[in-house]
Amino acid sequence: MFNPQFWFKKKNLPDFSKVKLFATDVDGVLTDGKIIFSDDGVQYKNFNVKDGLGIKLLLDHNIHVAILTASKSQAIIQRANNLAIKIVLTGLTDKLAALHEVCNNLQISTTEVAYIGDDVNDIAVIKEVGVGCCVLDAHPQVKIAASHITTNPGGAGAVREICDLILASKNMDINS
Repeated sequence: MFNPQFWFKKKNLPDFSKVKLFATDVDGVLTDGKIIFSDDGVQYKNFNVKDGLGIKLLLDHNIHVAILTASKSQAIIQRANNLAIKIVLTGLTDKLAALHEVCNNLQISTTEVAYIGDDVNDIAVIKEVGVGCCVLDAHPQVKIAASHITTNPGGAGAVREICDLILASKNMDINS
């Protein structure tokens, strides 16, 4: 049986137990950062199904999930719809302002947020939230700012890793 307390002590992880909102970037985090265009200009992104299940588990346990991204893509909207993510902000130039708006709407503090990013436009948010995370293959400056670096690169289960840490910190069963 999975023992979250042993995992947390062994890994010396930040405190995920106060997280009420998990927010994520898209390109390089929910995807591997590659963008493919068809001959007719349609944009394709590659999403990891394990990350998707992690998000669904958070939502099933009443933990809010938000997408905050500078990208604009129908693929992002479609993936968010597939996962029932209601808070989807795309085309952002100021992710920190967007985060503050989301927190105000949910009536929570930024200290009750876990955020995962991968590049320098994520640093302000990573520094502001209660648990600032980045993917294994993040930009070096982002790794310095983050309180947790995943063991997986973007698009390869990094988001699922954070989802599992949030659930485990609250002793929530990932099998339900």
